[in-house]
Amino acid sequence: MNWISVKNKLPEQNESVLIFSKNGGVAEARYRETENVFIQYRWSVIKGNDVTHWMPLPEPPESAG
Repeated sequence: MNWISVKNKLPEQNESVLIFSKNGGVAEARYRETENVFIQYRWSVIKGNDVTHWMPLPEPPESAG
């Protein structure tokens, strides 16, 4: 998978994605289109203009064993 620039495309509403921020941080978040923010689970809200790239989450493993 490759990183997608937020200048080219944004995730779907409430889609879980990996985000890359201007300060070099990587996190899992959901995009909230109505407010142009990315919501990190239990931690914080990141303004859309602080995120430079995103990518879909990889598929989970077929088995946990």
